[in-house]
Amino acid sequence: MVWVGQHTINRGQGGRPKTPTNAPAYEPHEFVGEDGTELKYMLLQPLDYDPEETNPLVLALHGGGGKTHGADVLAEDEIREDFPCFVMAPSAPSPYGWASPSRYDYVRPRPGMLPTVFEALDALMEELSIDPER
Repeated sequence: MVWVGQHTINRGQGGRPKTPTNAPAYEPHEFVGEDGTELKYMLLQPLDYDPEETNPLVLALHGGGGKTHGADVLAEDEIREDFPCFVMAPSAPSPYGWASPSRYDYVRPRPGMLPTVFEALDALMEELSIDPER
């Protein structure tokens, strides 16, 4: 599994993006964690996906602008042909963040989405042919 954490400030209507990527190859998905937290994410499958073959999964996290440039790049046809992989691009809408280290709670406490992201990743690993070693 690879982590991509780039972002661009590219806001949708109302100042907040609707999804972390606008690349048309992604499909929208939703997941509800054990604690009831709802996670919306975009999923990209490898070109010519074959469930008999395993592929790595890239987790593309957005930054403060809500968009991830890494997910857009990985959706380009040439990249998909050369580097087949799944890409998960989750969204952490306000007031959520990815994590909330306790040393920053005095600034702006906010719930972290990473535990729910990890639950969703576990579910995807059971559902799809994802190689856990790459």
